[in-house]
Amino acid sequence: MNKQNSISYLVKVFFIFALLCANYVNAQQDTIYWNKERPLAWEDFKGVPESNAIESAQASSGVALKFQYRKDVINDAWDYRYEVYSYFLPELSWYKPNEINYYLLEHEQNHFHISEFFARKLKKELSELIASESVGNEAERVYNKIQKEHAAFQNKYDRESKHSLNVDKELEWQERVLDSLNKYNDWK
Repeated sequence: MNKQNSISYLVKVFFIFALLCANYVNAQQDTIYWNKERPLAWEDFKGVPESNAIESAQASSGVALKFQYRKDVINDAWDYRYEVYSYFLPELSWYKPNEINYYLLEHEQNHFHISEFFARKLKKELSELIASESVGNEAERVYNKIQKEHAAFQNKYDRESKHSLNVDKELEWQERVLDSLNKYNDWK
């Protein structure tokens, strides 16, 4: 690899890393990573409620990606590596103390489960990429697609469950999300 290709490669790696890991960098401050054995508690919600919020609580969760790719000069082959995390940000998550109940906490936990589901979907799709010079662009495309699906899914969940107020829909969604997690169990 000559000097110009090396610089080009480093720029590509940095660009992809910076672009895809913006959420990851923010998530490093006071972060809770998804863990089946560690459900959320109201004490985890450390943020201040938004003054004009109609919701009683908000869980700030997401999916972060750290992605690297390189060309092995000895074997003349491309290689890539990635790490995917679903996270919860306590400082950006809040609740209104006079409006909380068990169902609301379960609703917010389900938002975190949804983030984990999409983290697993992302891992699966990234594992199916073919290592090549364009793998960075492909990873970016996959990440952006998953992020759009994730946001739409979260919004649909809130809309259909009416932010936990429709108990029947809430229970349907909880079952749907747990089934989805189980479906992608190999990607946890």
